[in-house]
Amino acid sequence: MFELLTHTSILPSHIPLYRISIDREGAMEAIKHLLPRKNGGVEYSCLGFIVLGRILEVITGLSLDQLIDHYICKPLGMEHTMYCPSKSNYENVMPTEYCEWRNRLLIGEVHDENAFHLGGVSGNAGIFSNITDMCRFADALISKSEDSSQLLQKKTLEIMTRNYTKGLNENRGLGWCIKNTPDNVAGEYFSKDSFGHTGYTGTSIWIDPQNNSYAILLTNRVYYSRDVAEIRHVRQVFHNLAMLQ
Repeated sequence: MFELLTHTSILPSHIPLYRISIDREGAMEAIKHLLPRKNGGVEYSCLGFIVLGRILEVITGLSLDQLIDHYICKPLGMEHTMYCPSKSNYENVMPTEYCEWRNRLLIGEVHDENAFHLGGVSGNAGIFSNITDMCRFADALISKSEDSSQLLQKKTLEIMTRNYTKGLNENRGLGWCIKNTPDNVAGEYFSKDSFGHTGYTGTSIWIDPQNNSYAILLTNRVYYSRDVAEIRHVRQVFHNLAMLQ
């Protein structure tokens, strides 16, 4: 679990499960038989988060969408955060990209092909939300309260956001990026103890408990094409401007 959460496991970053397996169980079986990656250190692994999602389902007896709704969304009042939104919610969903594999413009369905192959509910991708809900989520993670009614206790937050990969090629907490990774998407002004995460389609969240601040970016870099590299610079500038306000 620790290696999966810090992206230091033997799993490679990605393989096209949607091309080499016929269903969800076949995809999990394919992961079991992967050869270990050759390089060491930190390597972000979608496969690792897929496995983590499956572990949570086995432990809790709930599907991942039920688990997130029960333990996170309902307690925080996040009414617009979900996997696989219904068509009635599409007016608030941005399209991502024309997918040649699915032969359609994607709107209201997960952009990641592996996550789509897994039914749209996966540990690596597929959650839709809006800025109101994401602010509720960030507020819950920035709280310094000792109140047991908080989403996570203060000690849990501290454990989750420590840097466990100091001296390696990236700084990682338990599931989170920690500032001072080589690409430094956090920009210049978030504190050294800040943490966050980015999403492939262009989304990101960065949280700074020390300065009681956070920045959330719900943009879209893959419309019309995923062949866009400027999002890293966009995030840096956005975070710098946010912290200078």
